[in-house]
Amino acid sequence: MTIHNRSIRRRILSLLIAGVLLSFAMPAFSISLTPIDRGWFRADGLHTANQNNTFTGTFGGQGYRSFYAFDVDNIGGNWNQATINIDLDLYFNGDATESFEIFAVFSPAASVTAGHLAGSAAGQAIYNDLGTGVSYGTGTVTAASVGSTLSFVLNAAAVADINAARGGQWIFSIVHTSGNGGNQGIRFGTNGAWDAGTTSGASIPEPTQTALLAIALLALGRGRRRA
Repeated sequence: MTIHNRSIRRRILSLLIAGVLLSFAMPAFSISLTPIDRGWFRADGLHTANQNNTFTGTFGGQGYRSFYAFDVDNIGGNWNQATINIDLDLYFNGDATESFEIFAVFSPAASVTAGHLAGSAAGQAIYNDLGTGVSYGTGTVTAASVGSTLSFVLNAAAVADINAARGGQWIFSIVHTSGNGGNQGIRFGTNGAWDAGTTSGASIPEPTQTALLAIALLALGRGRRRA
């Protein structure tokens, strides 16, 4: 009985050692994604497809909310962190500081990126979706940040949604949360240049079936030799 127990303990120890070695063999690596589309929706539902402007705020009595769409078909293993890196291009009629919030977008990607006319019920529904639901985090900017690339760490909900969206598109929105009642807003990235909206994440490769089989064989082999 004593010999048998020692054999079991040795096999368990071998499995743990192999697992540790495998974790060192598969370090996390960073992946950066550039948006495949971005734009704004106006409160009345208007969205012009492929216009790339991301004004977020209020103008002419209408609210504007922006979105960024990413292809997450090939992002490697599960991400364990995510950061957005965005260039602040415009600080329009702002106060000392301006705040915004980042939200999950649940509307179908094809509908978000398509064009919608003013008064469109579908466009208005997407506008509402861009500013409600799951929050990915908040940020604050100042006029001094114009022309700078800013980084904001997204929360665990964002990381989970990125991983869940693999094989398709992942979209987040940016909403201005510190309006003063007049024409005011911010813009990340210029009207035609793709110079904003990069999302980067640290990914840990998932163990392959071959690697898992190797762990099992190593554990059994060590246990048999020492039994």
